[in-house]
Amino acid sequence: MAAISVTAASVLPGTGSDTVIQEGTLGETVTAGMPLYRKISDSKLYKADGNASAEAAAVVGISIGGGDAGQPIKFQSGGTYTAGATLLPGMVYLPGLTAGTIIPVTDLANGQYTCVIGIATTASLMKLGILQCGIVAAIS
Repeated sequence: MAAISVTAASVLPGTGSDTVIQEGTLGETVTAGMPLYRKISDSKLYKADGNASAEAAAVVGISIGGGDAGQPIKFQSGGTYTAGATLLPGMVYLPGLTAGTIIPVTDLANGQYTCVIGIATTASLMKLGILQCGIVAAIS
């Protein structure tokens, strides 16, 4: 799996009218640019993981900053943001097999839980289009 290489200091929230910024409390340490999911048992935010479970793959947004467990965090769930990474325009992105990573759909693995995060509109911008599927990929 070739996860995109995010430079946390380069992640920027969107500024358009479709930008949706939300807040929550972290359940673990995260850095800017990581996909997040909300754990049902404690309602805290954790690094999304396409390898763990349907719940852990259900991305709710992208962290705009960083912090440690118990701290408040802002995350973007709608609109376009600066990903802090080199993207392939037109490519759809998903949570990776390592918690907190993002991969292109072309790297989807058999048995991976799927959730669409968004699509790259340029080499640096991603339009969020979160679609929580909960489906396990069956690739032959």
